[in-house]
Amino acid sequence: MRTQGGFRLFLEADVERLKFIRNAQELGFSLSEIAELLALHGEQIAACTHVQALLERKLFVVRQKLKELTQLERTLNTSLLTCRKKTSRGEIAHGESCPVLKEMQQKVFGRSKP
Repeated sequence: MRTQGGFRLFLEADVERLKFIRNAQELGFSLSEIAELLALHGEQIAACTHVQALLERKLFVVRQKLKELTQLERTLNTSLLTCRKKTSRGEIAHGESCPVLKEMQQKVFGRSKP
């Protein structure tokens, strides 16, 4: 339904559904997972069991991402410290490439490029 000015009018139920979708997105659920949650929304006990399984699966994914991000943070911090140490001590000669870039290149190619 639209107003004379062309604005869409929403029923209260539509607004509540949109709020539900937004809240689920903020919890990290995908659109397909949200569709599943919406389908379960009107059910009782069986829905709770299913929602619990979805939450457990989502929590597992989040914990895995946290582990990966923590490892990434450590790696970036180590690289930054290496860079800061070498530049503050003047260990990098004029025209020499960055030690962090050299290390990254060695990891990729398994050797130093001339």
